[in-house]
Amino acid sequence: MAEAHARMHLRDNVRDDDIDVAISVLLESFIQTQKVSVSKLIRRKFASYITVRDENTFLLLNLLNKLIKEKIQYRQLIRSSADSHEIKVLREELEEAARELQIFDLTDFLNSAAFRRNYTVRGNIIIKEILI
Repeated sequence: MAEAHARMHLRDNVRDDDIDVAISVLLESFIQTQKVSVSKLIRRKFASYITVRDENTFLLLNLLNKLIKEKIQYRQLIRSSADSHEIKVLREELEEAARELQIFDLTDFLNSAAFRRNYTVRGNIIIKEILI
């Protein structure tokens, strides 16, 4: 299943996130075949293997907030007279920082409610509205 996931993403090698998806799908399908009482017990036992995507969302949100904070500090340091109420981060910057955390797919994060609540995307740029 991990190989199939890698191939769906046009990769020749299997990565950690491919294995995580395979484990999550396997557990979820097994849990759904059980009785309700048993499925609750199993879901509780294996919660760490099932909730990987939620954890990645919070990690990526924290990472993006850090990048935004660095941009704000840089703007203050150079005393930018730019009258912009937006802080912009290139998607590549976030992808590079995410790769350091072994997170390779940002699709779920960029479509998540937590992301959409605070950020907008225009092309290849992630934008945060700030109050000045």
